Amino acid sequence: MSQLSEEEIADYQEAFNTFDTDGSGSISRSELRSLLTTIGQKRNAKGLQDLLEEADVDKSGTISFPEFLTLIDRLVKNKSSTTNFSKDELASLKESFDHVDRDSNGSINTTELRSLLRLVGEKFDKAFVNSTLQEFDTNKDQQIDFDEFLVMANKLIKNKSN
Repeated sequence: MSQLSEEEIADYQEAFNTFDTDGSGSISRSELRSLLTTIGQKRNAKGLQDLLEEADVDKSGTISFPEFLTLIDRLVKNKSSTTNFSKDELASLKESFDHVDRDSNGSINTTELRSLLRLVGEKFDKAFVNSTLQEFDTNKDQQIDFDEFLVMANKLIKNKSN
């Protein structure tokens, strides 16, 4: 984990306390869902459970403050290391993602991915759509969440510029 200043730790403690709505001193599954939605990282049920299990090092079923710090550090590093998008580009990509996510569940299935690829101006066969899904679906839930979508967009943009 990267070194945090006292001010950053205080800010994270305040955020932790805000999402610890029952005052238990830890963040439950439902509180984690609320937190992720607030920061624009909506996950489906499996993605949420996987993230909780990954963050919950002591296997208590909830996330303590030290576990929360590690989780936030990982989420921030993951986002900044996989993409180099500006705020405006991220907003535009989020808008595109939300437009294609017709059922508003926070992820894109194969049908929605096919629609997205058509928006790019290409018509791809089912095999290409399925292989694209497999390539970018890092948590293997058969859907592309927004973080996975950013990695996909980053790669597509790099490929176009080469």
